[in-house]
Amino acid sequence: MELDIKDVVEAKKMGSPGSIYILLPAALCSELKISEGTEFLLCLDKQKNIVLKRKKEA
Repeated sequence: MELDIKDVVEAKKMGSPGSIYILLPAALCSELKISEGTEFLLCLDKQKNIVLKRKKEA
């Protein structure tokens, strides 16, 4: 399976202990309608897929 660059995310451990920052490509942010400062949770659904839930939805 070949991935499009918009499907690739990078996670970096940085900042305070226990913090992981996830860098999302601009194309993926646009597709997911995520703007700067948007807070969200990454959760697993029943099929073990990662789903994004905005904090106000969670």
